[in-house]
Amino acid sequence: MNLNFFFKECIVFLREFAALCIPKTKSEKLFFLIISFVYLAFSRFFIFNTFMLDHPEVSHSTFLGFDTQYIMRRGYGNITAHPFMGFFSAPFAYIGNIFAVIFGYKAKTFFLVLICTYLVVQSQIIVRRYLLNIIGLGVRNSNILTIFFSVFASNFALAMAYESFTFSFFFLSIATYYFSIKLKDKKEITLASGLILGLSIGG
Repeated sequence: MNLNFFFKECIVFLREFAALCIPKTKSEKLFFLIISFVYLAFSRFFIFNTFMLDHPEVSHSTFLGFDTQYIMRRGYGNITAHPFMGFFSAPFAYIGNIFAVIFGYKAKTFFLVLICTYLVVQSQIIVRRYLLNIIGLGVRNSNILTIFFSVFASNFALAMAYESFTFSFFFLSIATYYFSIKLKDKKEITLASGLILGLSIGG
């Protein structure tokens, strides 16, 4: 394969990927705002009134997962399940360190929770798109199923858990929808898209 052609495929895919990462329609934007508000209202207590997410001394989280503490502090973990977790999470952790220096350590925790909330809620929007565009359910049924899914306890936890499950959920949702819509529309799945999404999901 021509290397220049492969890089062009990567650029095209990254544009398609970026389009999947933002709410498009008014209903998606409304869903994003409402569910994000619900999650943040729930997580606010744990951020500002406890150390369950960012205990200064406990090296492993006793609340959300084995590697949450390492990842929140350094952007990667020794026992993280995803081999590329550091590439996904470290940049946000480093930005969080800047917030911690300027506004205090809780600002970093709040920033990382915002990232997690975005990843979880956008994943649910992708699930809604899948129900509408791939399965072909009506708007009403798709909304009911998506809302039902959004109130699962695991989603509330992932919206606060800066760890591999949150990122994997996001990439898996996008990959499932992306490949499904390509197959439905009988469009080519490029090597670049398969390679990037495959590595993003499982390394």
